[in-house]
Amino acid sequence: MKESNTKSIYAIKRKEKYVVRNSSTNEIGKVIFPHPVLFGVGSDQVAGGLSGSLQQTVGGLSYLVAGGYTTITTGSNGQITISSPIRTKKFFEITEPLANAQPYNCSPIDFTTVNFNPDRIDVFLNGQILRPGSGNDYLLQETSSILFNTALDQGDNILVILF
Repeated sequence: MKESNTKSIYAIKRKEKYVVRNSSTNEIGKVIFPHPVLFGVGSDQVAGGLSGSLQQTVGGLSYLVAGGYTTITTGSNGQITISSPIRTKKFFEITEPLANAQPYNCSPIDFTTVNFNPDRIDVFLNGQILRPGSGNDYLLQETSSILFNTALDQGDNILVILF
């Protein structure tokens, strides 16, 4: 193979890739992979960058697939954004006894931010996780209120986590 400036270039087969070098300077001009290549890109940058479709495989499937409550969006410039809801955690200490079936205000917790979804709300009483539902440990009421199915004593601790 000859370049237009008559410097010869040759290809060397190594580990299932072809490396094209300038025979005078030994400078790598091109690396050719005759198969798909997986790149692990974190805070490191790939020399020369990446180009082409990084969003779909040749078969049209997405390279990246979002799990539960995670979203992946792509911009027209090829940027990929992966986002997940922020976790909100708040501790409360019961300062006076609360009778059974009396609502407890957990403000500033806002259950509407997770659409009252019990899979995205964890409530703990004195370190033990509670089960939501009328036949279980508590019910969510209004925006920031929990109706416990048991009485709470002074000194009890409640932890509410939204995710």
